[in-house]
Amino acid sequence: MFLAKSHRLWLTPVVLDAAELKAIQAPVLVVAGDRDFASLESTAEIYRGLAKAQLFIVPGAGHGTFSGRAELVNLAIKQFLDSPP
Repeated sequence: MFLAKSHRLWLTPVVLDAAELKAIQAPVLVVAGDRDFASLESTAEIYRGLAKAQLFIVPGAGHGTFSGRAELVNLAIKQFLDSPP
C-alpha cells in the first residue's frame, strides 16, 4: 500500500508558480544534493523565487542527502535556525 501511494506521488509533478513562492515570507533553507533528482537549476529556481531563502547544495550527495550527509546537513540546519531573522 505504501509503495503504491508513494509511486503515484513520485509520478505527480509538483508545480509551484512564482506568485506562490513569492507569497512565502518565512525564512526557508532550500537543501539539495548536487546529484539529487531535481536539477541544480530547478533547485536554484525555487531558491530565487523565495523572498527569504538560503540555498545549501550538499556536495557528493543524491536524494538521500539528509541521511547520507547527516552531520553536514545538521550543521547547516543548526546555523540556519540560529541565525537572526
